[in-house]
Parts: sequence; structure tokens; C-alpha cells
Amino acid sequence: MGAFERVRTIIVKELAVGESEVVGSAMLADDLDADSLNKFSICSSVEEEFGIKIDDEETMEIETVGDLVKLINKKMTPSKP
Repeated sequence: MGAFERVRTIIVKELAVGESEVVGSAMLADDLDADSLNKFSICSSVEEEFGIKIDDEETMEIETVGDLVKLINKKMTPSKP
């Protein structure tokens, strides 16, 4: 299962929304009715699922599902020396 599918599963569980609503362009606040507490809860679940750390500033910058997936992919990609 890819990053998007894993994120979708987390968001569906956290926000009690349908899978069809969770698309890359979906705005967490406007489209999925997530408040700031929901965003932190989602990011906490993502940290646990992917074994990464998302700081508070990064959490506040996430606006769409796609933003979150991009951040995960960035953190999962090893940096080049």
C-alpha cells in the first residue's frame, strides 16, 4: 500500500469521512472539516504509521491531503550527502 492509501485510511478513521472524499486536492479544513486539533491528531497517526517526525510548524502548513503525502515522501526519501 502506497503513502496516499495509508494516509487516506488514517484520515477516514480520524475524521469519519468517506474514502471517496479523501483525494489529493481535498482541503483538510474546507473540504473535510478538520480543525487544528484534527490536523495534529492526523499528523500524530502519520508519524506512528511511517516512523517519521512532523514538527508543529510543518503541521500548520499542511492544507491538503496532497500536501501531507508530499511531506511524507520528502521525509521518507534519504537525503543525499
